[in-house]
Amino acid sequence: MPLKIISFSMFTLLFWILSCENGDVPTDPEEPDEPGNTNIKYKIAFVSNRDMEYRYQLYTMYSDGSKQTRLTNDSINYVHPRFSPDGTKIVFCSRMYDTNDEIYIINSDGSNYTNLTKTAGNNNFPQFSPDGSKIVFTSDRDGNREIYIMDVDGSNQIRLTNNPSLDHAPQFSPNGSRILFYSIADDWTYNIYTIDPDGGNLTNLTEIPYAHLPIEIDEQFDTNYWFSPHYSPDGSKIVFVSFSYSPLNNNIFIMNSDGSDQTQLTDTLGYNINPRFTPDGSQIVFMTHRGRNYDIYTMDLEGKNQFPLYDSNYGHAVFSQFSPDGSKILFMDDNIVLKQYKIYIMDSDGGNPTMLTSGSYQDYFPQFQP
Repeated sequence: MPLKIISFSMFTLLFWILSCENGDVPTDPEEPDEPGNTNIKYKIAFVSNRDMEYRYQLYTMYSDGSKQTRLTNDSINYVHPRFSPDGTKIVFCSRMYDTNDEIYIINSDGSNYTNLTKTAGNNNFPQFSPDGSKIVFTSDRDGNREIYIMDVDGSNQIRLTNNPSLDHAPQFSPNGSRILFYSIADDWTYNIYTIDPDGGNLTNLTEIPYAHLPIEIDEQFDTNYWFSPHYSPDGSKIVFVSFSYSPLNNNIFIMNSDGSDQTQLTDTLGYNINPRFTPDGSQIVFMTHRGRNYDIYTMDLEGKNQFPLYDSNYGHAVFSQFSPDGSKILFMDDNIVLKQYKIYIMDSDGGNPTMLTSGSYQDYFPQFQP
């Protein structure tokens, strides 16, 4: 297996994966809005090493950066928090050197911390089903990374895939009827698949083996950011990333959810990665290194009208998520002044970028409460 690491460099950070939307969250009733404080609307989950230099704990805050609260209190290193569709729970996973990676769940107020997996092997990349009753994830408990599913309480853990390739980054379709993931074969090609939640109807959507970088992938960070597919809000389209050797570059593609009509959207020097549909499905937001650093861009569904939403100013901006109402974008940046990742929020048109966290530590993986 590739060596697991705890440090979060920019290169390895880009090998990780994110996404959850829907719903509107009122302000916590114990923290009413104050006059003039119009940004307290959403709660955000994230991880930070602010209290432990080499370990990342789970935190929450409001979307104006207030009430930053630590939810976990131990020496485990945590990553990849995701809210349940109703916003009452957070699922996340551990990353450890010498023990198995496990999947945990906790109430959004920090109560009822529970290890869901408790198995040999590494369990990663948990994602809720749209109705919140199931969690899909990856595990190498049987000797190879495969897709698994379980009930939200950790019961009924079932293996869905069984092949020699490495399966990654599972996510439910918007209506919950299919699970989307990608798979890396021994020859370093990858393809995009869907499968039913009961393991039936495995379908290769790409068939043409898009080349994958011939490097070891650190299992800590593979990846919603790298080559991974994502559904449009209505489930009719899938956006994804492909690698090309000539020229050496990553570009963004779109296809129908059945794999038909595969169309290349970007054709520029500089890596184009991490595409996501806007909440209304009319645009695609993505990261690109076509300049001196990773910036956040937008384009239409035909690949036209590509323009920047946020310039990182010699750092690297990492897109995370739209707010449930689509009005805000949550992201990270390690600009040349800070040289550490901080969490930012801005308007969906790129206006009013605001840093939510500060200090001499790293903050990662922000997610809005739905």
